Amino acid sequence: MPLTAIDEALLLDASAPIRDAIRALLARRGVLAFTHVADGAVGYYHTNGNHSSELYFTGCYKGRYFGVETRLAKKPTSERQSKIMAHIDRAGGWAALFSSIGEVKWLDEFFDAVDKQ
Repeated sequence: MPLTAIDEALLLDASAPIRDAIRALLARRGVLAFTHVADGAVGYYHTNGNHSSELYFTGCYKGRYFGVETRLAKKPTSERQSKIMAHIDRAGGWAALFSSIGEVKWLDEFFDAVDKQ
């Protein structure tokens, strides 16, 4: 049975802890929101908000572009989001779908790999 608009809204609210964990990781790594431009930042990110056809987080870390979508229960990305993620990967960036707080470590691992280059 398809999800109702209310079900969709509840799922988005439930994924807020994942987005909070991503924001905390970004802050710890010196990646700031575009709205907080500051000296010493190693990257910036932008959030597109709920119900966007884009990825929730997009940004750049030390010259490498990244994109992250957050969903619960591995609900698939939209066709447009899947295409955006594929374009990011083909261009040498990194994109992923996170459905749990435990998966946030993948973004940290991406940043570690960039640091080793």
